[in-house]
Amino acid sequence: LTATLRGESILAKTVKVAWFAEFDVEITQETSILEAEVMAADITGHHDPVGLYRLTVKDVMEKGHVDNWYMMKRSDGGVTSAAIHLTAKYIQYDADPKEKKRRRREEIAK
Repeated sequence: LTATLRGESILAKTVKVAWFAEFDVEITQETSILEAEVMAADITGHHDPVGLYRLTVKDVMEKGHVDNWYMMKRSDGGVTSAAIHLTAKYIQYDADPKEKKRRRREEIAK
């Protein structure tokens, strides 16, 4: 599973947050869940939760690719007004390590 997390949110009328993170993660169970949790640091260094979203690997596998905005929730399940843009792509590799490495290089080159 290759996932790209992009987010943009208005936390207050005068504070705009934009960030970008990209990573690859090897998933061996389709029942796995990718959990994106966003925290905001204040000037004292304290981290306040903005929200979280859970994306199921099974959903990505079935669709092959997801690229959408999702409403986040608080950790207690409550509603928040924050949204997160998630892009994820399912790439199936062969068990052979050499073939896996070759396919990964091809995917990166795209």
